[in-house]
Parts: sequence; structure tokens; C-alpha cells
Amino acid sequence: MNWIRARQPAQKEERRQSILDAATDLLRDDRADRVSLGHIASRCGFAKSNVYRYFESKEEIFLTLYLFDTEQWIRSLAGRFSGLPLHPTPDAIADLVFEEYQRIPRLGELLPWVYLSFAPALSPEFADQFRELDRRQNDRFVDGMLVVLPDLDTEAAGNLFRQIRGALAGLGPMLTWRSDSVPSAAGASAIETSQAEEPATGTFETMKDTPLDESESPDEIGIIREAILHLCRETLR
Repeated sequence: MNWIRARQPAQKEERRQSILDAATDLLRDDRADRVSLGHIASRCGFAKSNVYRYFESKEEIFLTLYLFDTEQWIRSLAGRFSGLPLHPTPDAIADLVFEEYQRIPRLGELLPWVYLSFAPALSPEFADQFRELDRRQNDRFVDGMLVVLPDLDTEAAGNLFRQIRGALAGLGPMLTWRSDSVPSAAGASAIETSQAEEPATGTFETMKDTPLDESESPDEIGIIREAILHLCRETLR
């Protein structure tokens, strides 16, 4: 592709989106930690130096996708929570959380990387933005829970969401479309090291996601359902 600098806001957003789309394509074939900025640049036909006009690192690219997917997950959960009767069972909450998570397979690839691999290659500005958006997403999950569980302690609800994400970071790779993702043994440590900040709002464009085929991994799906159910029962009993 011949590079012509984008000058209009719409052109810049189109370039930015093409980079995100290229990263998404690569995640279908490999793990996040194996994808480099050079791979992403090559996939979208840009020079690596031109990608830096829009993102300072591959970490920023993947975290942008992660925030989009987490926002989609939280938004869907909020809608599902509002349809429950007051004081639903822990099992009902766990089922909704897992069902909506399954609808966003890319999140299953990115969660382990965010919790266990992602490090320091972020600008201070983006790191601050990420933390703030992540915190807002956590607040939105808590707000959704309190609609149907008004007596639930807000801190307990926030901790539940952090623990669920930590568990999914360790176990979620079993549900991705590849068999060689990050080992599931990291689950327990992920729960303990999960951070106290959460959910967000965002302006990322809607992307298509393919629902997972449960028939291919019933045992793994059962393990993950049980992990989420255990956390919900411990918090909501």
C-alpha cells in the first residue's frame, strides 16, 4: 500500500480502525504475546513507523480492543441483569456472566494477556486513560448488580467482578479457537493479582464476534462455569 498521510479526522479514524482490524485478524491465528507491532503493520499494509502515528505500542492496540470487548460484555450484562427478578440466585448471575462472556471470543484471548503478560510499554497518558476506563467498567458492573441485588455491598460486588475476570484470565484460554493459548494453570494467581480498578466507556466501532461452539469443549466449559459459579456463591450466599 502506498502511504498517503491521513489529514481529515475521518481518514485518521479509518486508518486507526484498519490497525485494530489487522490486530484482530492476527489474534485468530496466534496468541497476543506472539503478535508484534511489525506483524500488525504488515497485515494492514503500513510501515511500522506509520503505525506509531496512531498507537505507541502493540500494548496500546490490544488494550484498546480489550476495553472495547469488556465494555460490550458489561453493556450486555447490564441489560440481562435488568431482566432478572429481584434477588436472583448466584447460579442465575453466574450463568448470565458466562453466557455473555462466551459471545465475545476475542476477550477470551486478551484477558490472560492483560492480566498476566501486559507490561510497561504504555505511555503515561494511555495508562491513565486505561485505568480510568477500566474503573468505570467495574462501576457499571456493580450498578447492574445492585438493580437486582439492592442489599449487596458495593465493595463485594466490585471484588466479585475482579475475581471473575481473574478466573477467566486463567481459565478462559480453554475456550478460544486455538488449543495452544496461555496455560490455564495461571488462574489462581490471576485472581490474587487482579487489580482493584475496572470497566469503562469507549468510542470504538462495533466489531463482529463469532459465538463459541460449546460442543467442541464441554469439559472445559464445565470447569469455567463451575469457577464462576463458585465465586458467585461465595459472594452472594
